[in-house]
Amino acid sequence: MLLLTACAGGSRVDPTPVPAAGGGTVLLISLDGFRWDYLDRAVAPNLQALARGGVRAQWMTPAFPSLTFPNHYTMVTGLYPEHHGIVANTMRDAALGAFRISDTTAVRDARWWGGEPIWRTAQRQGKHAAAFFWPGSEAPIGGAMPWRSMAFNDTFPNAARVDSVLTWLSRPRGEAPSVVTLYYSDVDHAGHDFGPDAPQTDSAIARVDSMVGRLMAGLAAGKLTDRVNVIVVSDHGMIATSAERVIKLDDYISLADIDVVDWSPVGTIIPKPGKETAVYDALVRAHPRLKVYRKGEVPARLHFNNHARITPLVLVADPGWTIASTARLAARRPNAGGHGFDNAAREMGALFVASGPAFRQGVTVAPFENIHLYSLMAHILGVTPAPNDGSLDSVRTLLRGAPEQGASADRIRGHLITLASDAYEGRQPGTRGDTLATRYVQRAMASAGLSAGSADATWFQSVSLLGVTPGGTVRRWQDSATRSTFGASDLLLWTRGMDGPRRLDTGDVVFVGHGIVTADGRWDDYKGIDVRGKVVVLLGGVPQAATGVSLAPGEQQRTATARGAWAVAMIVNPAQWAQLSPAFRRETVRLAADTSVAGTLEILVHPDAATRFFGDGTALAAARSEAAQASFRPRALPGKVFVDYLPRRRAVVSPNVLGLLAGSDPTLRDEVVVVTAHWDHFGRNPTLTGDQIFNGAFDNAVGTASMLEMARVLAAGPRPKRSVLFVATTAEESGLLGATWYTRQPRFPLAKTVAAVNLDAGNPWGRTRDVIVLGGALSSLDSIFGAVAAAQGRRVTPDPYPEQGFYRRSDHFAFARVGIPAMFTATGMDFVGRPAGWGKALFDRYLAGTYHSPSDEVGGDWDLRGGAEDVDALAETVRRIANAAGRPTWNNQPETAAFRAAQAAQRKTP
Repeated sequence: MLLLTACAGGSRVDPTPVPAAGGGTVLLISLDGFRWDYLDRAVAPNLQALARGGVRAQWMTPAFPSLTFPNHYTMVTGLYPEHHGIVANTMRDAALGAFRISDTTAVRDARWWGGEPIWRTAQRQGKHAAAFFWPGSEAPIGGAMPWRSMAFNDTFPNAARVDSVLTWLSRPRGEAPSVVTLYYSDVDHAGHDFGPDAPQTDSAIARVDSMVGRLMAGLAAGKLTDRVNVIVVSDHGMIATSAERVIKLDDYISLADIDVVDWSPVGTIIPKPGKETAVYDALVRAHPRLKVYRKGEVPARLHFNNHARITPLVLVADPGWTIASTARLAARRPNAGGHGFDNAAREMGALFVASGPAFRQGVTVAPFENIHLYSLMAHILGVTPAPNDGSLDSVRTLLRGAPEQGASADRIRGHLITLASDAYEGRQPGTRGDTLATRYVQRAMASAGLSAGSADATWFQSVSLLGVTPGGTVRRWQDSATRSTFGASDLLLWTRGMDGPRRLDTGDVVFVGHGIVTADGRWDDYKGIDVRGKVVVLLGGVPQAATGVSLAPGEQQRTATARGAWAVAMIVNPAQWAQLSPAFRRETVRLAADTSVAGTLEILVHPDAATRFFGDGTALAAARSEAAQASFRPRALPGKVFVDYLPRRRAVVSPNVLGLLAGSDPTLRDEVVVVTAHWDHFGRNPTLTGDQIFNGAFDNAVGTASMLEMARVLAAGPRPKRSVLFVATTAEESGLLGATWYTRQPRFPLAKTVAAVNLDAGNPWGRTRDVIVLGGALSSLDSIFGAVAAAQGRRVTPDPYPEQGFYRRSDHFAFARVGIPAMFTATGMDFVGRPAGWGKALFDRYLAGTYHSPSDEVGGDWDLRGGAEDVDALAETVRRIANAAGRPTWNNQPETAAFRAAQAAQRKTP
């Protein structure tokens, strides 16, 4: 009773245990130690044929520890080892004593085995079951043995095993077993003895592959393929090990102070009484390749805390390393290959291939945990599963008749409402909203079928930032007797750099019109003037006469900085003040690595205060008129200025969230298409009256929600050849910082990153007849997207706001800067069922009053059907990019010259 209670803790019943119509037959075959990528080797043609005619997972994630007995029993019970009790191949129980897989007495003692294996579930509900070598099948679990059970005998001929199973399955309906297990150890033995890449391992793969061929031929000859569902799995992968990668415990502690239950790669040890703290303290800092946990402190993702058989200390070696002692190492060198390591290690990934009447054909699905196999088999058999940790929903995409894979407006809305809620406090980096948002995105990525995308097999890429809140004072002397002090309603100070306080006591002031300089020299607002060390005053925007001039955000300021200006004072109109002033008041965040870079001080000047720089309104009007012409000449303004800039600073660490959909092609999977959407916004401003939370529903909760749904769509469909990495970025609102950091610390080399596709904002207002590609036709990505849109019956229309420079204002641009073809699309403006101009007017209102304000909230009338259609278009575009034989290219035009040069440079980098 105690054992059963411990095993049931934390488990659950699959909420959707719907029987398959009429029930089916399941043949579960284990190829012990068959790593997931062995399937792509030339020595496995029968398994490859089975996969082509059925469904395969990119890999199947084993339970931790990735050992034989724990995982075989997890697959047939749906329980983590901490729930079914087989926590290792070698373990100890206070009442039962020691367990070793070579100990027949222990192996056949049902008291060791918790939970209910699939054969017992089937038999309990009136079906026959048979087991040809499977951990647990030699014990009377639940008081009964399988209808047919073969005791383990590794010398039993491989072909005879297949023939025996075929004989069982050939019995008349009602007498034949509904579930059969079959086991081969050849590949595991070879991997241990010779290593995963040895020719002997390939020979072992070929041997078991031939048995799969024999089996499938026998099923076809017996006309059994229409009722038998063949599931071929492995319990874990394999990684090379060696005597050079060994952690000797007696280098750090006295072995007399511990009792070792199991050594490696998961060391389970019991410190002697009174030695608990000393042993832990010595081992926790002993070796960089060794992780040491107290029971109860093992990372929750490993599900290895809650069973009495788990020892007080758990030691986990890094993949490829061995835990040993001097004496053990002298007695026996480590194997050439090993397993048992952290199940997140790609080398521990297991095989999953299935074919039969229940399964889809020609499909590769995202990785999933092996705990879900039990619910899958119960569904096919038409039986109700026992309590378990798995879920049929997690693997339903394997089955014929799986739900439609297109994007769902309801799912997008669900993500959107959560992310844009007040509970998420505006999602500012470094706040509680940061934690809530990134955890939500990580869980949603996992539910969509992605795996942890960071290089260290985690979901999060930490980005170190520095936050600065601007502040200070500006005074101006028209002459020695006339002084004017500007207040916060007159002007605001800010800097793009992260340097500390600065002061200018008596600065000269110069007026440079709009501060525009074109490369062809046809417009130069700085002609003939030296602005070094001075305060430059300029007008925001572009004059009508400057045809063809488009300014990126901050370009006027950068131009002044390049000429040595000490500060840039930009005079704006009322609408620009309303749009830009919040940014000058709130905290600015930069990459900590870049905080030594000084920035020119920027001063945002309200139009009502602008006259103080020119003397009166008449002088200002005349200056505006002059600056509207290319013939304008800059000039000094009378008087001096005093500027005292006093910022507040704080350190921030905030993550990008990375989810990976690994590619299916052995050659192309090391190349990647990156999909970005920023999760961050501006948090809350307690100085505001009324609503203080910047919910950022349109910018960018809807974009993040769309990216999560796009990930689900791609994971549910045929696996792309190249990998797809979804990056939910931090600190986009502060200058594309999360995306910029990713390009400096990429998960895949930039030279192997073929494209970037960005989702920033989306379409919450209904279906459209058109879509927009921002920036114009810059790369071949745009034509791919255009073809997809045309297949939807939609057209691509030009950017209605070219003057806003939107292409340079979101995360994809960080990738473009380093040469990666990058695409940014936007919702169309021709809305179905709306009058002409309705969409443009709607967006005009958004830019004028809602953008970057607390009023950016989810509307009660929002219609996500158009957003779902856009997600389908982007998902198909990414799929085509990932499956294409060639890579996307930049178009050969002046606007892409810098991007093409950067691409050429990074592809030359080794």
